[in-house]
Amino acid sequence: MATDGSDSNIGSHGAPFATLEKARDVIRENRKTGDQKVWTVLLKDGRHERSSTFLLGSEDRDTIYKAVSREVSITGGLQLQNWTDEGAGVWSAAVPGLKEGNIYFEQLFVGDTRAIRARWPKTQTNWSFGETRKDFLIPLAVKQVVTTNANKTVFIEQVIVAKPGELDLLAKIPKAELQTASLVVHHNWDTTRRIILDYDAEKNTVKMTGGAWKPWNPWRNISLYYVENVRSAFTDPGEWFLSKQEGKVYYRPRPNEDMKRVVVQIPRNGLVQLVKMDGCKNITFQGLRFEVSDTPRREKEMNHGCLATRLGQDLSKPGPTQFEPCQAAGNTEALILADNITSCVFETCRIQNTGEYGLWLRGNCHSNLIVRCSIKDTGAGSLRLCDFPNKQNSAFNVIKNCSLTQGGRFHASSTAVWIGEGTDNTLTHNHIADHYYTGISVGWCWGYHGKSFRNEISYNLVENIGQAALGDMGGIYTLGTQTGTRIVNNVFRNIDSFTYGGWGIYPDEGSEGLLIENNLVYDVKDGGFHQHYGKENTVRNNIFAFSRKDQIAATRIEQHLSVTFTGNIVYWDKPRDVFERASTEKVNIIWKKNIWFCEAGEPLFKGKTLTQWQALGRDTEGFACDPRFVNPQARDFRFTSDDAYKKIGFKPFDFSKAGIEK
Repeated sequence: MATDGSDSNIGSHGAPFATLEKARDVIRENRKTGDQKVWTVLLKDGRHERSSTFLLGSEDRDTIYKAVSREVSITGGLQLQNWTDEGAGVWSAAVPGLKEGNIYFEQLFVGDTRAIRARWPKTQTNWSFGETRKDFLIPLAVKQVVTTNANKTVFIEQVIVAKPGELDLLAKIPKAELQTASLVVHHNWDTTRRIILDYDAEKNTVKMTGGAWKPWNPWRNISLYYVENVRSAFTDPGEWFLSKQEGKVYYRPRPNEDMKRVVVQIPRNGLVQLVKMDGCKNITFQGLRFEVSDTPRREKEMNHGCLATRLGQDLSKPGPTQFEPCQAAGNTEALILADNITSCVFETCRIQNTGEYGLWLRGNCHSNLIVRCSIKDTGAGSLRLCDFPNKQNSAFNVIKNCSLTQGGRFHASSTAVWIGEGTDNTLTHNHIADHYYTGISVGWCWGYHGKSFRNEISYNLVENIGQAALGDMGGIYTLGTQTGTRIVNNVFRNIDSFTYGGWGIYPDEGSEGLLIENNLVYDVKDGGFHQHYGKENTVRNNIFAFSRKDQIAATRIEQHLSVTFTGNIVYWDKPRDVFERASTEKVNIIWKKNIWFCEAGEPLFKGKTLTQWQALGRDTEGFACDPRFVNPQARDFRFTSDDAYKKIGFKPFDFSKAGIEK
């Protein structure tokens, strides 16, 4: 295949095809004659533009789609050209169809980089662990009014009351332009995206409509929010602003960006998937770059609160989006979506600049391999595996040696890696970093049921997760029955949250049957380990260090054995108790042979010394002693001697092996 090829060619090096469909169909025709060989489709350098989804089905098998070099791109992007220098560091491009409502976009990619949609407060690019974010506002108040008329039509008005002066930049924006701006609310583990209907400068209020708030996670006056696509916030290099009224997009180039040469792409409206697979076997994608996909309006997201009536618009046409809150951005899909596939391989591929998730092996996917791939700059998370409960199980899939970074750029509540209801899957030796919600999520049943059995989460380096943008999250998060699932030999670090949460390892509701062993967890907000409620989980031979609040925590008190916590080392430096919540010492936990050490003084357990705590029958074989790390302040957790850890039978493990193998 070549960008200058033709589907009337014979498909050779000298006379290549133009489309994936033609190559696929030729192979299909040969299969009808009994052909059994493995075919290879070579893609030559260049931007192979897609205007529709490439479909592979049950008749497709034993085929390799391979790039001849790293300069091959399969893109769902529409290139914007003919940029005009407006002066003062601003360039513009006309967008045909924008005024008429035939095209709209909320993402812009300049080269390989996602441009910043002009927002207030400004995007903070230099946030560091433990710091309060500066790129969100906190409302003075939030309000929701739900009314029903005689025809039983439900009207919902949602209001944010801003603190004085914080939204003054909206005051002079014409209403028609303001209705192309978005307001995004972060509330605990969820995000909600709204179109701004109106702004009242005298009352400092922003009016919106949409689905009614969920009672378990509504907006609150401690929620975070920001506004974007605001002309008055369009001030810095790397930012862009879309004017529907003018039919133009404006951009401020970064240093060294040449607008006459750089490739600028926007997603094609509605093109969420570049590849969709259903029923195929032994398909390999090798060395390909997949880039640019949309996160469009969806009827189920837009059809709330009489939004169409309030805007006076046909919401089936492209335009600003609304998204209702959904944990892990479960209301989104992926650039590559697969069902019912077997023995397929994604090798050394790159997926980037997406509107939603990068890759999703959904239902009934078995024995597939994702290896040495890079998934970055995704609108939602990097990767999803398996389906939701009561759907088809996916099993024996392996994700290995992948870089999964820079996620949640549009749907911040997404998880970096989501493993739903599936068994015997392996996530190993991956680097997972720079996402705003949970790093790894396993299981999707709240309570003591589910089918997430015997999954292995091992040797992953998970870092810079949460970033104080959302709450109730962790480096790894589990739900439901997990019999045989192993969380072993991972490193979790720099896990931070807004409001509560920010745990390293977080078994949530009904987590059962987990083995959590040989993990290094440090620099987290609310605890290296926290179990909401669960049953018969084993936590042993781990190092938990430098949590800013509780070191270890458990919440729900139940009659059965919740956790066996044995042979662990817990280390911290500030004068805080191991735990301060009263429930932790009341939960049915076996505490056995652990080391507890606080640099600031004697470790305390809800005000009790270890001796006093042991008198109550807890961790009677534990020790309050220095474990002799090489340099804990520099986060070097190797040991200088074995005299301490041998007391509890701790077995040193090589945490440098976590992450991508050389």
